[in-house]
Parts: sequence; structure tokens; C-alpha cells
Amino acid sequence: MNFSIITIAHPAERSPMTSTIALEILASKICHDIISPIGAIHNGLEIMEELADGPSVPDDVIELIAESAKQASARLQTFRLAYGLGGANSDITLRDVHQTLNGYLAGDGKIRQIWSPHDLTLPDPAPRGLPKIVACGLMLMAEALPRGGTLDLQEHTGHWDIIANGEQAGLFDVQKDALAQHGEWQIEPRAAHAQITHTLARHYGILLEYLLEDKACILRLIPPIT
Repeated sequence: MNFSIITIAHPAERSPMTSTIALEILASKICHDIISPIGAIHNGLEIMEELADGPSVPDDVIELIAESAKQASARLQTFRLAYGLGGANSDITLRDVHQTLNGYLAGDGKIRQIWSPHDLTLPDPAPRGLPKIVACGLMLMAEALPRGGTLDLQEHTGHWDIIANGEQAGLFDVQKDALAQHGEWQIEPRAAHAQITHTLARHYGILLEYLLEDKACILRLIPPIT
């Protein structure tokens, strides 16, 4: 099996301005991902208001509101786990990660998880932030599946692999550059999550490697030895 490997080292500190721009782009990404379902809810409520004194509200309008609310909730829960401080709590389990990501991926319907949290065991004690970085990694590898596919999480001695398998699987160059932060790289919206994944992994002492195969790409998480 042949791989192309990009080792994601810990770079020198970036300037405060670079960090500020990255935070602004991340905030824009979160708002962008939430606006769509919230907008659909708003549209559905407007239709209900218009029909308040007329015929009953069509079932498809009610279904639109319910599904959009479900998507908005799932995305907010995922962002809280991946980006929020609570995602690093010691009581966060792989089962929480699996369940949260299922909700996050359900809106698109083209990507599914094929791993089971019941088949995997976190080390005891687990490295702080590991489930959080797993969640970030799964979100990132979902971005590597433009035509859909599967996400797998595998436990190995000394590392964890997140495997994205599907047609044309792979990250864009700007995402790989932001993830690795090798040499010159540009901050742009497409790379926002890759950069925050790098930053959080670095904070928790987790080394990352990105590997390419024929129809799959792998994000390898190497936690510190406890």
C-alpha cells in the first residue's frame, strides 16, 4: 500500500494579526453554516403567518421547519464540541463524538460514519482533548469527500486514524497548507477549519499527519504518551 505523507509539525508562532484574521474567518464559517437552516425556519414561519387566517399549513412546510431546526441544533452541538472549551472535558466520550457527528452529517446525507464507538477504547487516562480533536478531524475529513463517501476511525498502538474513503477524496491544497502551516500559506474561508484543527491539536500536544492513498485520505492523530 503506497502513501504520500505530510507531517504536520508545530510551527513558529504566527503573528497576532494572523490569529485575529483566522478567528474572524472561523466566526464567519460558523455563521454561514448556521444561517442556511435558520433562514429556512424563518421562511417556513412566514408562510405559516400568511396562512394563519386561511387554509391549514401544508405538511411540507411543517416538515421543512422541523428538519431545519434539527439541522441547526446538530451543527451548533458539533461546533460546541469541536470549538468550545467544554469539548475537552474528561467526560466527553467517543460515543458523544459519534452521535454528534451523525447529526452533523445527516443534513447532507452523502457521508456516513462506518465506525462504532463500542469497538474502540480510549486510553486510561485519556490524553486531554483527544475526543475533541477526533471530532475536529472527522469534520475535516468530511470536507475531503466532495462526492460523498464514508468516514472511519481506527485505533492503533500509539495513534488513531481517521479515514475518508470516496470518489476524489482529498483536501484542497490550501487546506493542507493551513493544516500543516509549512512555509507561506494564505488564510481563506475554505481553510478555516483546517487551521483551527491544527491550532487545537497543537494546544493539546497531539501531532497530526495527513496521508494519501488511491481513493482515500487519512488524518493520523498521534497523542502524547501518558
